[in-house]
Amino acid sequence: MCGIVGMINGHPVASDLVSGIQRLEYRGYDSAGVATVDGGQIRRRRAVGPVSALRSLVDQVPLPGHAGIAHTRWATHGAPSEANAHPHVVGAVGVVHNGIIENHDELRDELLAIGRTFESQTDTEVVAHLLDLALESCGDPMMALREVSTRLEGSFAIGMIVSSDPDALYATCRNGPLVVAQEPGAAYLASDGSAIAPFVDAIQVLECGDRAELRRGHIRVLDERDREVERPTRSVRESEAEAGMGEFPSFMMKEIHEQPEVLERQLAAYVDGATGAIRLPVETLADKDQLILSACGTSYYACLLARYWFEEIAGMPCRVDLASELRYRNPALSDRHGAIFVSQSGETADTLAALRLVESVGMRSLAIVNVEESAMAREASFVIGTLAGTERGVASTKAFTAQLFALLCSAIELGRLRGRIADDEVQSLINEVLHTIPQAVILTIACSARLQAYAESLASQPRAIFVGRGPSFPLAMEGALKLKEIAYVHAEGFAAGELKHGPLALIEEGTPVIAIAPHDALFEKSLSNVQEAAARGAAPFILTDADGIGRALKLGDALVIPQVPALAQPFAYATALQLIAHHAATAAGNDVDRPRNLAKSVTVE
Repeated sequence: MCGIVGMINGHPVASDLVSGIQRLEYRGYDSAGVATVDGGQIRRRRAVGPVSALRSLVDQVPLPGHAGIAHTRWATHGAPSEANAHPHVVGAVGVVHNGIIENHDELRDELLAIGRTFESQTDTEVVAHLLDLALESCGDPMMALREVSTRLEGSFAIGMIVSSDPDALYATCRNGPLVVAQEPGAAYLASDGSAIAPFVDAIQVLECGDRAELRRGHIRVLDERDREVERPTRSVRESEAEAGMGEFPSFMMKEIHEQPEVLERQLAAYVDGATGAIRLPVETLADKDQLILSACGTSYYACLLARYWFEEIAGMPCRVDLASELRYRNPALSDRHGAIFVSQSGETADTLAALRLVESVGMRSLAIVNVEESAMAREASFVIGTLAGTERGVASTKAFTAQLFALLCSAIELGRLRGRIADDEVQSLINEVLHTIPQAVILTIACSARLQAYAESLASQPRAIFVGRGPSFPLAMEGALKLKEIAYVHAEGFAAGELKHGPLALIEEGTPVIAIAPHDALFEKSLSNVQEAAARGAAPFILTDADGIGRALKLGDALVIPQVPALAQPFAYATALQLIAHHAATAAGNDVDRPRNLAKSVTVE
């Protein structure tokens, strides 16, 4: 949550800083601001709303200065307002911050007691006051960062400029993502490498407790013990095609269409073309008695669905936990358990904390992440990258199906390692299932116009109910989440067999009931549950396949989804649900990529 960018070079940086945070706007868009150092002063512009509002302000009232910081905000402490927007400037320092300072009230009271006054409600302004005081005392920005960091409780990534030095940037982080980079005559910092990808070839990822001093063409990094260190670099390049929407009306729609390409990329990376073997680091999980899957949001639904695969294919007892519950539940853990943690960003605060919990008791963890330089990727015992590329739409699409693909391949490989399936069966699964998935998604996307015609009717509905059985049950919850996230329709996903145990009370005349009902062993039971809802006035819309369409049409509206092997079905149905949510949100006139109150990367509790 929140996006940070800092730059120093030989020309005015304000415009480039705004461009940088525009590339991070999926991390927060309640307000935005930019500050530069010029002539011994810190000059600042801030605006409420999207980064485009800040862009207009900076175009009208330009900012001089060759060093600066910028921020796009997702509100935590204090409502969206200009006063609460970053950067916060106090005395000699300007500060941007991503994270939450948990002891900010205590620190604020201490500062008020010595006569300091505040202009905002944010925890970040507390940090700015502390840094200003520390700088007055020691005169060294790096020492000031060290002194203040020891007093802060919580997570943070901080970028700082000081009025006395127009040729430097400073930064530190604890459990918050922060990268730095240098080029001849320039240096950069950001909470995500994509923000500075147009300017640099490689980035360094700062580790917990690091502090950095950035000058033109030079970066000095000190670890928490004050030792000068070199952090590994990795290449970072993002093409303009990746950065823009191209021909699509939204990043979300673009990313829905990118799913077949992502799945093909994963297939090439996970399956050895010469031997046909699946190459994923799951060996240490094979002899475990139980598998724990944990995640948040959409990634949690990916785990719920994957539980069916791990149990069916690998014969592995499996439990799934919300990371925000697992980390506080004092769970029974042992070295006989294996753990998989799933996150798009690899920085999700609750999931990262849950990973650290299991690692602290000696368990080995596997992280499935889209950002391979993230904290989870660094701290897990093993990592699988989902290779989805940058996902800018807040509602996850290609990252979700990429997680499913990584989990399915892991289940197949674990099944082989545990002796549940033979090598020839693995080859059949690769050829008859994995290779069919990208085409199934392509064919589902071709149904977009038909899905749009239905979805437009959802935009004005007060509620919608999604149902499914077996692996379709987690998909029902995911479909409901998507509709809530971007169309603002109150939607719930239920196991179809549970309708009669309470949810039928929600049914009124015309209540939409979206059923995920492939023609499988549970098909008739699923339709029986839909019939129970229809008998009470519900308006069913059934997603099924060619074998099920005749029966489905007897109950209401229905759509044929491409007929593929059972293990491949979730990818097609997930795509259909994404399109339904997108079209419903568009019909309602909502900003599909920037839904209210939400941000892409949840790096705070």
